[in-house]
Order: sequence, then structure tokens, then C-alpha cells
Amino acid sequence: ARCCNLLGRYDETVAILEQHLADAEDFGAADLMSALAVAYHSLGRNDEALWAVDKSLEVRADPRLLALRRVWERS
Repeated sequence: ARCCNLLGRYDETVAILEQHLADAEDFGAADLMSALAVAYHSLGRNDEALWAVDKSLEVRADPRLLALRRVWERS
């Protein structure tokens, strides 16, 4: 998923991460959710991006991710 994200293949990133999260017992994997948030945002799916950021922040407080969320809220 990281490679697809770096290559700008965000649709593939989303598909991979959503499948992985569906298969995972712990849905709240912070790293996966934050990566999914970035991919959603890159696709213009801002509501889903904010949702994924919130899920990530529920698992682990990350001041950088919180700052990113604030920027995305304004856009």
C-alpha cells in the first residue's frame, strides 16, 4: 500500500488498506488508518479522510496527525 501511495495510485492504496482492515481483528490500527486517511484525502474523499484520521487518533494521539486534520477541516 505504501508503494502505491508513493506512486500516486491512491485508488489501489485505498483498496489494499480497506481489505487489510476488513481482515484485521483490530480495526483501530493507527498506522493503517492514517495511511488510509491520506489516500482518501488525495482522492478528494475528504469526509472519509477525516473519519479515518479520527479513528487513528482514537488509537494513538499524534500531534502531527491532529494538525493535519485541522488543515483538512478548513479545506
